[in-house]
Amino acid sequence: MIAAAILALLMLPPQAGGQEIDAAYEYLFTQEQRAAFVGLASQQEKNAFLADFWQSQDPSPETDYNELRELFLQRMEVANFYYSLDLDVGWRSDRGKVLIFFGYPSMIRRSRFGPFDDSKFEIWIYGEIRGEDTVEIVFEDEFDSGDFVLRTRVTFPPRLSLSPELPRIAEEEDESR
Repeated sequence: MIAAAILALLMLPPQAGGQEIDAAYEYLFTQEQRAAFVGLASQQEKNAFLADFWQSQDPSPETDYNELRELFLQRMEVANFYYSLDLDVGWRSDRGKVLIFFGYPSMIRRSRFGPFDDSKFEIWIYGEIRGEDTVEIVFEDEFDSGDFVLRTRVTFPPRLSLSPELPRIAEEEDESR
């Protein structure tokens, strides 16, 4: 049922607008791009800046279709549909950010068991289930509010990619140094 809903959302045309600008600013722009963007006075200038940004990120600039932008917008739409709470949009949530950068997990498990019986956990599994390269990302809904907070220290990539690698757990990097 959830898979059918995701497929239906993926068929929707992506919607550009203020949320796209906010999400790109927050997740994708470099420090220099943020500084330049803040200095823009009009919405027209901001839209042009965003268009130039996506053009610079286009994996196949010879076509009219920007696969990376479409992927970003589709994942934003899915995050907004599933993870929005009250006045906060889903792409701003921890699960939304993980979804945008790493894509859809191979499997999602939910559990009410953990260090505290009253906590809810959602575990996103990336990679081959029970394989050597499996990565688990844990989210916790500590207050039973539907707001799942990222508990695994994940290193997010500096850029969005059409073929993302498995998520990198921060502790793994710290140990290798």
